[in-house]
Amino acid sequence: MNPEAETLARQFEQTAATAEAEIAAIPDTQWTANCAAEGWPVGVAACHVAEGHRFIAGAIERTAGIRKIDPLGGEDIHTINARHAQQHNAIGKDEVLGIFRENTVYLAGVIRALTPEQLDRSRELAPGRPPLTVRQIVELAAIGHVQNHMDSVRTTVRGESVVA
Repeated sequence: MNPEAETLARQFEQTAATAEAEIAAIPDTQWTANCAAEGWPVGVAACHVAEGHRFIAGAIERTAGIRKIDPLGGEDIHTINARHAQQHNAIGKDEVLGIFRENTVYLAGVIRALTPEQLDRSRELAPGRPPLTVRQIVELAAIGHVQNHMDSVRTTVRGESVVA
């Protein structure tokens, strides 16, 4: 076991546990409120975070040399996000929480299995963007993605955004 990978996995799990509890506590009346930052309803933003764990796991695995397939399939992330928002516009909280739990366990397992050498590997994730190490992907994408979107969800649920 790699102690650094274990620490990163635990940090991710703590961030995810907080987010899961917050998602579970969102009142039904706020589930369709529009998040200003994303332009999506709260439920769609929560689903985006939950499903994003699989994409991030794929980016980690590809950068670490575990798999060769691009998790985005060469598609622009904004196109994928727009399609996801459209497809999940009516998703319910229980379904989001189920996806969130399953994908959290999966991503934490991917992080936990990383070797020191894999954490140091890097690649460009998007054209024109600077390369990121696997460690940075964990910190900025796995942990940061949850934090950023949940900040938006929190702001919306507090009533600081427009209700759809």
